[in-house]
Amino acid sequence: MMTSDNKSPARLHAILAREADKAVVFRRGPSNKTAILEWDLQTDRFKLGQWFYGSLYPYRCDISPDGRHLVYFAAKYGRGSSIDKYIAERAAAEMGEIDSLSFSLDRYRRYLRRRDEIAADSKTSKEIERQVRAGEYYDCSWTAVSRVPYLKAFEAQRRTFYRSAATKIL
Repeated sequence: MMTSDNKSPARLHAILAREADKAVVFRRGPSNKTAILEWDLQTDRFKLGQWFYGSLYPYRCDISPDGRHLVYFAAKYGRGSSIDKYIAERAAAEMGEIDSLSFSLDRYRRYLRRRDEIAADSKTSKEIERQVRAGEYYDCSWTAVSRVPYLKAFEAQRRTFYRSAATKIL
């Protein structure tokens, strides 16, 4: 019987290569930490690749037939980007705080419109693009290919990711 002070057990997910005696294992837990391991089925040995902090979706991942490459889908949501805080604070400063006493649907809609205008502002857009390139803006998801058991995407893919992420955000 599990008590409230026990941590939940780690979750395991493995994907086998079709034409090789290799597999990739995802060990999720605690919380949003996932370890990526390479499993050599001939020797029954594991090689720890890296820990990923964020959401990794094993059911949306696959391994190449020879077991050398991994296609993965990952995301980092809700990291509290400074740009999100800036947009919300600027809109609140211009429109005034919305609390339970001053709430009206019309005022809330004006606040949301102003927040969207601030987000579309060229200065804000440039800052978002800078944060995406620097790896400071984490509210995004991506699909990439890497060598098992690491999640470092190939260089060309990273450049494409940053360009497409900045376009989607802007």
